[in-house]
Amino acid sequence: MSTGGTASDGAVISASSANAANATARVFEWPIRVYWEDTDAGGVVYHSIYLNYFERCRSEYLRAAGVLQRELREQQGIQFVVVDMNVRWARAAQYDDQLVVTAQYVETRGATCTFRQTIHRNTLEGEVVATAECRAATIDARTLRPVRMPKTLLAAMEAYSVGAVAPSITEANASAVRGAKHEY
Repeated sequence: MSTGGTASDGAVISASSANAANATARVFEWPIRVYWEDTDAGGVVYHSIYLNYFERCRSEYLRAAGVLQRELREQQGIQFVVVDMNVRWARAAQYDDQLVVTAQYVETRGATCTFRQTIHRNTLEGEVVATAECRAATIDARTLRPVRMPKTLLAAMEAYSVGAVAPSITEANASAVRGAKHEY
């Protein structure tokens, strides 16, 4: 059973023990409905569309954590790229299904961070449609080379994962951003 509140964009923020390895980490929930554009002629969601659902949920997780990706790129010259993703499809999602996509921050190592994700039918307690583990890296937006995740970014993600209110990293560190391109 999850507990928590609702973000201004309708996403549900919960603290769940669904993942035994990371039981205290916040699980971010993001609802989505399956549209015809997501399916084949039989109304079954294409396998690649699940990746879009996972990506959108991770992006909304970061936004809820105060990480505004556009500002991160424009002000600090850093962006995220997926470097590894393992997906397991358990059941087919179909046209007009209501799904709940989750993202849970697991860890950061150097330039990479790991998220565990799940897609459920109807509710968080509903049937599992797919699961994924995604490893994303921070890169220099100009050179596209990996860079260690800045301390401010790491702090925002870690604070949010344990339920703390995380201010926008760009607001909290505006003067630092002007003075230094990256803070490690």
